[in-house]
Amino acid sequence: MPAKDLGVGLTWETSEGVLVASVSGAGTMRLLALIMLGLVFGNVLLSCLFSVPCSQLLPTISYLGCFPGHERLHVLSCVFFSLSLFLLYLGSFVRFTNLLPPFPLYTGLVLGLGITGLVNGITLVDEVNGLYFSPIDWMHDYMVVVLLLICGCYVYLTYGCLSDIKESMSLTEQNALISLRIRIGLTCAVLLLAVVEWQVAYSIYANSLFNETMQALCEWGAISLAVLLPVNFCRCLEGYKVTLAIPMVSGVGEADSEQEGSSSAR
Repeated sequence: MPAKDLGVGLTWETSEGVLVASVSGAGTMRLLALIMLGLVFGNVLLSCLFSVPCSQLLPTISYLGCFPGHERLHVLSCVFFSLSLFLLYLGSFVRFTNLLPPFPLYTGLVLGLGITGLVNGITLVDEVNGLYFSPIDWMHDYMVVVLLLICGCYVYLTYGCLSDIKESMSLTEQNALISLRIRIGLTCAVLLLAVVEWQVAYSIYANSLFNETMQALCEWGAISLAVLLPVNFCRCLEGYKVTLAIPMVSGVGEADSEQEGSSSAR
């Protein structure tokens, strides 16, 4: 059966008893990012409905990671998305394999694995801190700083690699690269504002612009933009697809053949 385009980059076809479904890397990453954001803000909504008086205090996402009853959904969302990022790491590695020397190629892969490990490590520290008195409480802030630095290095390296191969890109990829540059700038600006709020909101310098509510809103915005950023990277990897091959049930094919045979006999 010829391939059928179902929109949003999704196609499927049957060949020799196998159903083959393909979706673009950007489409897959977008779906996973939306699931991640659904889990995160669903957790925030549940906290406002049952646990936290949100009219007085907006919970930050990191706060819910330490809050009994909400930490499990927080862990689920972080682990889910950190593993989903392997699609970006794999797509970048395949795209750059024949275009870049080994050092930046494997450095990007190592940085990506470091991001995955740190996200899960921070999540684990948050959960432990929320349930028990933990001597590793101080590690949270340092791990967050290290994670931000590694993420910055990965973004800088990957964007630089994309810029180096710009001449070999299609027009679609070049337009996606421009959009990526804008998204990186916006994400960095909101992230910087969130860090400033984090430092000032709980100090003696807190005011109407730097307070707990603004800190929560800035953190929500920074995390949302950061979660959607891999989608923009995947748009620069035109032709990168995730393919799933599903063997069809043989009994269905045999039944169809028997029906066709009986129809022909009549």
